[in-house]
Amino acid sequence: MKNITTYHFKSLEEIKAHLLSEVPTLYHGSQTSTVVPYERLNAYCETQGIGPLSLGNLGQMPKICELDEENYLNLAGMVTWKEGREYCQTKGRTIMTSPTEELAALLSGIATSCTGERCFGFGTYRDHLVKVKYLDDKGEVKSLFYDALLKDHWAFQSEGQSCTESSRSCRSTESRAG
Repeated sequence: MKNITTYHFKSLEEIKAHLLSEVPTLYHGSQTSTVVPYERLNAYCETQGIGPLSLGNLGQMPKICELDEENYLNLAGMVTWKEGREYCQTKGRTIMTSPTEELAALLSGIATSCTGERCFGFGTYRDHLVKVKYLDDKGEVKSLFYDALLKDHWAFQSEGQSCTESSRSCRSTESRAG
């Protein structure tokens, strides 16, 4: 792809360094998305005058798929739905949601909430998540918990408000002329 540069990440340290470079990047696991037409991405960028574009391929990240002492499934890296389901079955467990594509990354399902046909009986993928660790824009590891509301997070504030993450409080930044 002419206008597209693809970065292949093999470690969290590589991703952290890339995040700090501030190069706008669309990260993906296996390019199985039915929403992003990867095969037409370059042509679209050319016709729209978009470029250069960077893709972050997470497909070479080390895989971790294990049950912890509380029998929660812990995942990291490019574990596919097929691999996750097969692992769980060896432990007498199953994953109660289904994706559109079994070769998609399990962690990518968080973005789409994986609302396959089984969600009517068992809920969406997000309904089964307890905690998600992620890297923020500074490359720092953060955690989201199923029972923590994000209403005070800076990303959900309107213009004219600012939040301090440490105090989790927001205040208006508008000034009054007087």
